[in-house]
Amino acid sequence: FDWVTNENATDNTIKLKEAYWLYSNETFLGTDVPWNASVGRRPSTDGLPINIRNDQKANSPLSHVVDVEFDGFSIRFDTQELTGLTGSWFKICGGRGLTNATPRFDMTTPNNGAYSQDDEKNVDVDMLGFIAVPYDDGQYSVHLNYAKAWNLIGFNDATTYGMMGFSDAQITGMGLNIGDKDNAFHDMGDIEFATILLKTEGIGNGISDYLDKTVAFASFAASKTDPNSKKMLGSPDSEIGTSVWLGVNAPCPILPDSAKIGFEWNKGSKYWRSMTYAEDTYAGSKIATRGQAWEVYRTQKLTEALSFGVSYVLMQYDYTGSNSFFGTDGTPMTMAEAVSYNQNPVEEARDIRAYMRYKF
Repeated sequence: FDWVTNENATDNTIKLKEAYWLYSNETFLGTDVPWNASVGRRPSTDGLPINIRNDQKANSPLSHVVDVEFDGFSIRFDTQELTGLTGSWFKICGGRGLTNATPRFDMTTPNNGAYSQDDEKNVDVDMLGFIAVPYDDGQYSVHLNYAKAWNLIGFNDATTYGMMGFSDAQITGMGLNIGDKDNAFHDMGDIEFATILLKTEGIGNGISDYLDKTVAFASFAASKTDPNSKKMLGSPDSEIGTSVWLGVNAPCPILPDSAKIGFEWNKGSKYWRSMTYAEDTYAGSKIATRGQAWEVYRTQKLTEALSFGVSYVLMQYDYTGSNSFFGTDGTPMTMAEAVSYNQNPVEEARDIRAYMRYKF
């Protein structure tokens, strides 16, 4: 299992999305604080606000920074009685998303088994953080998320240039260690994420039935790298990236009682890096875009169990490397800079999706 490939449609193997043990209680250590705890494969994809587009109940955590599967734990406390803040709660989550038990992505050996047998090459990738809702009155709500992930993998300089077709002599001439070319993945360092999301279930109060059924949100997120002795996102320094995500979901003028239409826009900076491998477009995660992305979609409920949806996504990249690995291969470059390095950068990508879904 790993949080990069488990969501991908690859072959006919069955992949486990969620399976966890859950315990809940109305009191905690003699206090009137409801709480719950869970262990297993966490419901850590399709959280707010991507669940709105996907027409389903929100999981955790916030999908602006974390939308991946992982095996771990959570413990949540309803804090309204303690804080006096309406609908407030707090949750701690942690887990493992990429293990060193089986080979991942390695293209340097015939059996692709290089670092599955060498604990010194790569260690497990773990994540720990919290989710908090300081206010939720059923219409207006505020959502917070912080997480840190350790031991992110990436290519070093020599590996990157070797994959780009540079010869050993050229790589040596650049002052890089030629021995690194044959050892693909390395632990590059850690990363931190933070998010704040504002959501309203209904715009105004009694203005119209249409606005009462409209959902809108605004989310701001930041990522901060913490490289070790190697470069991370192409830089030896800690780099901060930011992203803004806006969206609205409203009844469709055609069949407003059973169908919704939506529009979303997000924009990421040069060093923006999300952990959103499960976010669903075949061109890659729109949330991870270093540039801007637009999406328009329509969902419709046909029966209690059967639904239909269609969406169109346009991603316009200002920089390369959106959601790539964490080493020099993740260096953000403008399109012109990428061309000067003999690359053929993708400047724009589109994704069109239609689905029929049956829930049982």
